[in-house]
Amino acid sequence: MKVAYICEPQVGGTFVFFSQIRPELARHGIDFRCIPPFDCSAYRNTPYWEMEGLDFLSLPEDPREALGAVLRHLTEQDFQAVLVLPGCSLLGTVLPAYLPVQIGCAAKIPHNGRGTYRPAREMEPYLDALAPVNYLLAEDLSRRYGVPERKIRVIHIGIDPDHFAYRERVRKDGDPVRLAFVGRLNDLEKNICLLPDMVSELKRQGVKAVCTVVGEGGDRRLLEDRIRRLGVEDAFVLTGAVPYADVPALLHQADFFLMPSRFEGCPHALMEAMATGCVPVVSRLRGTLDRIVSEGESGCLASVGDAREFAGAIARLSRDADACRRMGRAAREAVMERFTTARMAQAYAEMLHEVAEHPGQQPAPRPLDFFSPPASMAWTWRQWIPMPVKKMVRTLYGRLGRSI
Repeated sequence: MKVAYICEPQVGGTFVFFSQIRPELARHGIDFRCIPPFDCSAYRNTPYWEMEGLDFLSLPEDPREALGAVLRHLTEQDFQAVLVLPGCSLLGTVLPAYLPVQIGCAAKIPHNGRGTYRPAREMEPYLDALAPVNYLLAEDLSRRYGVPERKIRVIHIGIDPDHFAYRERVRKDGDPVRLAFVGRLNDLEKNICLLPDMVSELKRQGVKAVCTVVGEGGDRRLLEDRIRRLGVEDAFVLTGAVPYADVPALLHQADFFLMPSRFEGCPHALMEAMATGCVPVVSRLRGTLDRIVSEGESGCLASVGDAREFAGAIARLSRDADACRRMGRAAREAVMERFTTARMAQAYAEMLHEVAEHPGQQPAPRPLDFFSPPASMAWTWRQWIPMPVKKMVRTLYGRLGRSI
């Protein structure tokens, strides 16, 4: 059975998901193929061009013509189902409404926010199933956006625990506490500028720390400015983007994994760190991170945006080697029990087979001649809100355990 995944090849969790789950789905009889929603010319000089399982298409600039090209490819290549990411791209969002009735369609919901929820609700009549990655998203979709519960299946992200092998940490007296952050350098979502504040607070408490930041993104300069302003340059190593194969070794060198995010879905980076035995210290995000990290058992939770609380947890644990070892082992066990690629693939395989076997339940597809962009992706006044205000609101909502 052939299933298309409409996703842009890029650094980030949505494409890591594809590369990890594709070989697992093959064991369930599914040829899972990524179709980028942009013209193939954008990828010719990238590492993605030679990757297995990607169907690069020549897509015109006109959205209606580009959509027609995708539909022809799906039909001619006998795809039986499609998995989309509402809100991530114009073509991927609107595609469910124009699919032939013989092709089933499901949506993966990777994180919370109106930019994902509203497109998912608009396309819901044309979707056979929706797969949010955590229970907060499922609750929001059903209670706030009216998506029928019968269509919703919570499927957590999984990782390959063999690639991220467990290793017990040993830190000698006098060694600095080793911290790690892995992810996109995006301050609105990841709250990366809180990292220097944590290190500065640890220094004030007499705890020497070194923080390795792995990743790249548009807010790198913002982070560097904050590091300089607080005078903690000697405590930071910014590696930039590194090959995926090199990430386990970097995590093995860290005692604690930091995730100060304002909002999250089901982050690969966190579970990868936990699999290695790195103790997570993360934001207390209801229905998301607090369902992955058990306070005091497999890690620590801190209030969103509270550098002092993050630093306090790190300082406390840095003086208790036994607790760190216990939490590191518990973190690994939590991943093995609930968050492996095999478990994720099993759940997706069951859903995709059902979607493919029972298509045609949605309304008749819209005629391509009457194509119109999804109303849910139109510009709104929210896009004019200043970034500092957005960050403040996101922090407040994160602390309250609510979605925007």
